[in-house]
Amino acid sequence: MRYFLLPLSTRRTLLYCERNNPSRAAAATQPSGVKPPLIDRLTARANRTWVEWENVEEGTGFVRGGWKKMVTDYGNKAFRRISFEEWGLKSIPPLSTQQRQILERGESRAILALYPGAFLKEEKVLPMLKKMATERQALHTKRLWLSVLAMPVTIPFGLIPILPNIPFFYLAFRAWSHYRALYGSKHLELVLAKNLVVPKPDTRLDAMYSASLTHSTQADAETAAMPTTQEVSRIAGLVEQREKESGKETILLKKWSSRVIAKRFKLPAMEIEIERAVEQVENQLAAQESVMAEEQRRGVDQKSAIQPEKVKL
Repeated sequence: MRYFLLPLSTRRTLLYCERNNPSRAAAATQPSGVKPPLIDRLTARANRTWVEWENVEEGTGFVRGGWKKMVTDYGNKAFRRISFEEWGLKSIPPLSTQQRQILERGESRAILALYPGAFLKEEKVLPMLKKMATERQALHTKRLWLSVLAMPVTIPFGLIPILPNIPFFYLAFRAWSHYRALYGSKHLELVLAKNLVVPKPDTRLDAMYSASLTHSTQADAETAAMPTTQEVSRIAGLVEQREKESGKETILLKKWSSRVIAKRFKLPAMEIEIERAVEQVENQLAAQESVMAEEQRRGVDQKSAIQPEKVKL
């Protein structure tokens, strides 16, 4: 297992955990005839069902299955609105009792935390991880219980013919999502307390960040020559200088950067995580810019309104 700290902008960072495939490892050591854990079976079945619903042909009648396509379309839009911080914590697996005991005894291996050293200072890595591990625990605990307590309210929706109880399944998903984020954060908190996380700057990430900042398309970035260490340092310096001069947050990645990074590290699941996170930060910054522009406009209007009229003599 290893962590990736991927700055999305000069002030926001995505955490992604590359973990061992627990289901495959368990299948290799599991005695024949013994079923996998219930949560693994339910998750696998839910994923298969979702893919089947997504693949329903366009134009299929609503009653004949078109509602499945509609549910997945709206569902995928809802997924993109879940904060990238929550998705990042969910990528960290919850600890089993046995794994916790191993950690408590200090028998676990060190965990590398890869990051672009030119764009993220090493002294910020561990404090940033500690903040990520602790600052959202109360939020996920509260929303986990709110989702669970709201489930009985959705029981009447199960009486609707044809359609499944979508509100119930949505609340169940949100409860599961908050549970995974909560216990992912507890896992991260524990390995940090045991000093098992080792920050490691990665020159490959530096090169990909430099490409994102200097090229407008993925094709241009892939065909361009690999930037030298001096070029990377120069680009990082320009970003830092721009931040100081303008006081504004600067985007460091583009959406297409997700494909480049995921392909480079052979982690297909990472692509959607980065793309979704970049999209969220872009939307948030655009909204902030809009609010600031509106406030400036109102300030100018108010200033004009209170100016005394010139008296003609």
